[in-house]
Amino acid sequence: MTMLLRLALVLLLTASAVATAAEPRKQVASVTARLADPRPLVIAHRGCWRQPAENSLAAIAACAALDVDIVEIDLRQTKDGVIVLLHDDTLERTTSLSGPLRVKNHAELKSARLRRGQGGSDAVFTDQHLPSFEEVLALPGKIFFFLDIKEPIHEPVAQLLDRHRAWDRVLFSMNKEFGPDLMRARFVGRAAVMPKLSENLGGKCARDLDPGSDLIAYAGLRAPIYEVVFCNDRFFDLARTQVRDARLWVNALGPVFDGGRDEKTALANPDAVWGELLTRGASALQTDHPQELIAYLRKTGRW
Repeated sequence: MTMLLRLALVLLLTASAVATAAEPRKQVASVTARLADPRPLVIAHRGCWRQPAENSLAAIAACAALDVDIVEIDLRQTKDGVIVLLHDDTLERTTSLSGPLRVKNHAELKSARLRRGQGGSDAVFTDQHLPSFEEVLALPGKIFFFLDIKEPIHEPVAQLLDRHRAWDRVLFSMNKEFGPDLMRARFVGRAAVMPKLSENLGGKCARDLDPGSDLIAYAGLRAPIYEVVFCNDRFFDLARTQVRDARLWVNALGPVFDGGRDEKTALANPDAVWGELLTRGASALQTDHPQELIAYLRKTGRW
């Protein structure tokens, strides 16, 4: 039985079990349509990585079974031009191989097995391999993806979206670090885009920064959603005031992203973190705990 067929069976069986606990939501047709829906969005960081490894096919299938809105995946390119799912620029933390990805041909990665969870030298190896983006696009079901593109490889990514007719399934990040040409990339106008408004510059908090200048630069995109990275709530509040007719996405992953909050606290007291962010104006939360966040949103009547 092929890996994709096994994953399809796992997805169907898990989805059936989840459906007995809560009525599944109606599937929307595209990322753009989901962004137009006022309900909060749940974004799973690197997939549902506890089942069993980050950026794995099984982790994506687990997210689909949970009814997660969007699965965040990391994209990089091999030496011979194959797009694969990998967060780091080296292989050792998350796979059974080592060294930089960019010096490896895709055929050399066939033997790689992903380490459990978020990896590390003590993490055991799973039966999951290092997936290509093409394999991900071939998974069954209408799964939506946030593409965290780690290198300036947007054009080969666009070619795969063309081949799989998958433009309606993805959200692109507009990160200024890739330069002004990104504003004219081929995906602009074809896929949903999310510009980033950040108070964290070069790893340091830029106090008294105003997101207004970036908003002017991004105005022509007519983006349906903006990511806000903030050191203190003042910056987020300014963004909330200045952004009109668009949603705000917050990484609820840790203090450097969301004004000092952390998900360890969120698990013990979700009102103090997830609830407070939503009340403040966030309407999309990226999380390492999608199952718990979904349960909280259901409990509070938000989802």
